[in-house]
Amino acid sequence: MKKLIIPIAALTLIACGAETKEESNPKKAVNLPLVTTQEAKTMPFEEKVSFQATVEADKNVLVSPQSSGVIRGIFVKEGQRVSVGSTLASLDSDILSKNIAELEKSLELATYMFEKQQKLKEQGIGVEVQYEQAKNQKESLESKLATLSTQASKSRVFSPINGYVDEIFPNIGEMASPQAPMFRVLNLDKVTIKSEISEAYLTSIDVGSKASVYFPSIDLRMDDLKITRKGRFINPSNRTFDIQIDLNNQAGKILPNLLAELEVVKSFTKEALLVPSKSIMEDNKGNKYLYVYKDGVATKKNVTVDFVQGNLTQIKKGEEITDGDQIVVRGAEEIVDGEKVAIKKEA
Repeated sequence: MKKLIIPIAALTLIACGAETKEESNPKKAVNLPLVTTQEAKTMPFEEKVSFQATVEADKNVLVSPQSSGVIRGIFVKEGQRVSVGSTLASLDSDILSKNIAELEKSLELATYMFEKQQKLKEQGIGVEVQYEQAKNQKESLESKLATLSTQASKSRVFSPINGYVDEIFPNIGEMASPQAPMFRVLNLDKVTIKSEISEAYLTSIDVGSKASVYFPSIDLRMDDLKITRKGRFINPSNRTFDIQIDLNNQAGKILPNLLAELEVVKSFTKEALLVPSKSIMEDNKGNKYLYVYKDGVATKKNVTVDFVQGNLTQIKKGEEITDGDQIVVRGAEEIVDGEKVAIKKEA
């Protein structure tokens, strides 16, 4: 049996070759989780709350006649502008007119007889009884005429305000009465925004609180408004109270019952500590937390949320978060406390 003889030089060459191959494959670099960060900032912050609201006309009047009667004339059209005292309609007053004409004639005669008796009395030749009878007759007719004239004035229906005739309910020839409105007259020069809000805001929202309103249907936004009235009654059925904003509406774009989105400043903090809302997370016990990036490490910090408004969240000061801290935003869900991370460069 022949022995296998390998020269020492060959062994040396193989060993060197293995070593060379091993050195040509260095260890791969460790891949760190990529995150993005934003600074925590201290700045003035308004805490706002939103409510649904509706529009009411400043003056919305249902006009009824003062007496009953058949409608003889309607002198306006829907949409027509009217002034205070404008005649809107008339009721049947033929009988009253005839009675007034008869009384006026009787009053003429009674006045003549009274004046004649008065002259006789002044001359000392008149009879006192005849004078008193003439006087009473004259005064009685004057009283009846005044009553009928008042009734006749009630046969015409007048506008009590400046505004627009929004609705006409009856037609000519129908019966009118004080119990049935004939017209709706609106004044839209001013309107009122009203909303019912929870009693939880009773102490934080008051007259003078800053507000803004948006009308989606007409794409109109109005800022720099203030609450003008605050209700003093809590509705027991839904535990709410009313707030109101008065608006000038000279252009007439804002109509009654239009839906509105009302935004009210609940409180103002001069130096609020703000972090990105996306950075706030919650554990299975309901505790809020975020991660602070420093020197390549993400550290978990528990926080107390004061208020969330869109992309910014106000947190309570004194919880190891300070102005200028780098707060982890994207990638926070994929890391743990104390883990090394790398900052992802935004494209």
